[in-house]
Amino acid sequence: MYELERANEMLRQMNEELQISHEQYKSLFENAGKAIFIVQPETWVVIEANNQAEELLKCTRDEILNLSFERYKKFFQPLFEGEKVVNFETTIIDFEGTEKIVEMTAKLIGYAYTSTIQVIVSDLTEKVKIQEELIQAEKLASLGRLSAAIAHEIRNPLSAISVNLQFLLKKFPEGSQERKYLDLTLEGVRRIEKIVEATLNFARPSKPIVKDEDINEVINATLPLVEISTLKKKIEVIPKLEPELPKVKIDFKQIQQVILNILTNAVDAIENSGWIKINSYLEDEGGVSYVVVSIADSGCGIPKDELNKIFEPFYTKKSDGTGLGLAISRQIMNNHGGKIEVESEVGRGTTFYLKFKVK
Repeated sequence: MYELERANEMLRQMNEELQISHEQYKSLFENAGKAIFIVQPETWVVIEANNQAEELLKCTRDEILNLSFERYKKFFQPLFEGEKVVNFETTIIDFEGTEKIVEMTAKLIGYAYTSTIQVIVSDLTEKVKIQEELIQAEKLASLGRLSAAIAHEIRNPLSAISVNLQFLLKKFPEGSQERKYLDLTLEGVRRIEKIVEATLNFARPSKPIVKDEDINEVINATLPLVEISTLKKKIEVIPKLEPELPKVKIDFKQIQQVILNILTNAVDAIENSGWIKINSYLEDEGGVSYVVVSIADSGCGIPKDELNKIFEPFYTKKSDGTGLGLAISRQIMNNHGGKIEVESEVGRGTTFYLKFKVK
């Protein structure tokens, strides 16, 4: 009886210790700074998850339970071959349909008296985005320096060619075959001059001279510049400008150039008749107030795989385009501490958003 009582006491103490250990694990599990999933290896189903997992996947705990991790089983396989921990980068899609780049760290643990896989998930989406932006900025800086050097080398001989062509034009009468060829050549030279000028503007942008401006005044000053183009194509321009918006610190001419670039692209994207909607409004984003200009069109839209390329220098689908309009626009917005964003759907149209911080 004495031995039995001792054994019972030891079991009671062990049970208490296990309970404390379980509660400590549960506390660490729930308060961890990263998403944690407990996966049953026989079925690859999630049997437990913490609060951060809910935040990562934008859903409730009940929605996570029974979620399948089978697509990652090839990465977990080394755990069953003697590896203590496996670590890999992959993607995960949340319940709102957003794909995220994540790092998963997995190991085998005992949970609820069975062997399970503990998966710690870190969201790398923002980190990867920042890295890509830094790489892109360096590439653009290098391209800018190279472009400026080439543009300067082209500019002088191009000017000489242009002057000589204009001189030769005077030697031949209107309507002659020679005159026709010279006109075509001169047109080509002017197009090269336009590209050179745009390249220099991109490579060496002028510093913005900022003042407190009403964004609606910038829009109203820009709309007449596309009036002839919109009338020719029977495009209806629909402005909806929120009155009494806070003034923003901008360079009037530079922001007018950005709006004009986007409006011109919208006109080009519409085949015959259609509409362009330009709105201004106030928006709060993460506790920061922005004055937003949105420009939407009913044009052909941009394929999803091209959306990341449209801001790259010299990327264009237009036969007479330089491919620098949007690159310069993004550069101007960055210099203003603003944002330029785009969403598009083929056959449905495109919307650009220009966001200016309210100081």
